[in-house]
Amino acid sequence: MGELERSLEAFIQKVLQIQKAKDERHLSKEDMESIAHNLGISRTELRMAEESSLIRGERYLRYQNYEDAIREFEQVLALNPTNAFALYGMASAYRSRWDKNTKAADRTQALHYARLGLEADPSYDPAYRLISDLKDERKRNQAPETPGIRREQFHKRSLLSNFVSVLIILVISIFMGGSYHFFQTLASRPGLEASVAQSSEQITALYSAHGSRGAICWVSSFKREMVNGRLVRSDRASIINPYNGQILGKVLLTDQQDFTYALWDNVKVIGDRIYAYDNTLLDFEARDIYTGQLVENREILSNRFSELRSGIGAVEESGNWFKITTREGKKFLYNPENSSLITEEQKILSQEDLLHKQDWIDTYQWYQNQHEHRKQFYLFKKKSSPYQHSSEFYIPTLYRDNLDFGLNNLYWYGDKVGSSGDQIFLNGIMLYGDQELCLIQHDSEIGPDAYPILSCVSAHGKVLWEKKVSDTFPLGAQLSELGLNPEITRSSGYIMLSNHWRKINDQDFLFGCAIDLKTGDVRWEYSPQLFRQEM
Repeated sequence: MGELERSLEAFIQKVLQIQKAKDERHLSKEDMESIAHNLGISRTELRMAEESSLIRGERYLRYQNYEDAIREFEQVLALNPTNAFALYGMASAYRSRWDKNTKAADRTQALHYARLGLEADPSYDPAYRLISDLKDERKRNQAPETPGIRREQFHKRSLLSNFVSVLIILVISIFMGGSYHFFQTLASRPGLEASVAQSSEQITALYSAHGSRGAICWVSSFKREMVNGRLVRSDRASIINPYNGQILGKVLLTDQQDFTYALWDNVKVIGDRIYAYDNTLLDFEARDIYTGQLVENREILSNRFSELRSGIGAVEESGNWFKITTREGKKFLYNPENSSLITEEQKILSQEDLLHKQDWIDTYQWYQNQHEHRKQFYLFKKKSSPYQHSSEFYIPTLYRDNLDFGLNNLYWYGDKVGSSGDQIFLNGIMLYGDQELCLIQHDSEIGPDAYPILSCVSAHGKVLWEKKVSDTFPLGAQLSELGLNPEITRSSGYIMLSNHWRKINDQDFLFGCAIDLKTGDVRWEYSPQLFRQEM
């Protein structure tokens, strides 16, 4: 054991000892830094040790070595108690042990760590599913969603169970004269009103992109209907010029699939392509954002790469990669940003090599203070593995992770390199942030006369511009509520908001726009409902 390994072991033991003495779940950042400093351990060394243990834990978990996986994840959590990947890894390992030996203690631990994981990252869907499965005793023998582990039988049973349940609800709804309300509740988001007839068209999402040929919008919708006594859905998309609202084309994405088929419910835009994926269906496809032409799916990738010639059995989205399993059971990782295909072993070996070379990239993150109303924002920089954060592919979401948890709930967040200065933002919410600037929505004052304001602030604390929300968006001058969870990306000198619901005259509308970062002016804004177009 080298000197660094001994120091890290001493660090972890000291942390656990103090936690036990103070009866605290995790120590403050100051306590952690003090312990590391006294042992001669740098911040970079701590981050590298955390990443190394996380890699080993995930690898042990994949090969069903649950005891060693738990040990490695415990090491990660001693270094960073809010690491959501390690918390979910612990939950998955205990869940798998419970499936194997049915010990109640393992089930309790799995629930405990899954809930802690949701505290660290409330948007992590696998943790919600794991908790739901554990609470349903009938699912005790089903596998959790762990890296590289899937059960086709579980998927088929789940689809059958959902189908039977909805058919029962359908019969009851029709019997009670409530078919109109039934078809309304089938829709996942507000939009077009459902028809009283046996079909309903529902606008579901708006996606904005800026590719090689300029700005473009996709408005997706689906139609559910009864065909020969079977409930099915068809997905469509309209391709829109956002500057004038002109419909450039329409695309039939799926035609009369089983109603549980939800491939186009999960979408990400990469360059000139829009990717749809579903980790339950184990499928994906990509289309050209300007024409709607199919450019990637299982068959296309099988023909492109000789390693996949036997056929693709399953595809799962994983951060900035897609995990691919061939029909022969071989596993690969596909990066759509550069169209590269590697094995899982190649990625792990390369990642471990990077840990020794310290050839990591700088990533940036904004955090807010914990004051109830008076918000300030701080920019931090830290090193990350390029396998975690691709320089272009992952940036739209990288800066918005964990914003609401603030400084006090995260022990490790890198080096402070900027802030919003002395500015105070009442009830401030960050809509977007990168290494240069941030966009903040906040109130003009506290009280019933408050109105929403958008402020663009540089990383050096200078307010670049500030505007009333009602002045910024002329299309919705009657704006009464600005949604807080739009998909936001930056393209050159402006940012785009997509899939952005807002309330106008007590009705919900889907809305997208592009804001000039220099002036705060809107370059374009679009809403399919306000344009009253037939999608």
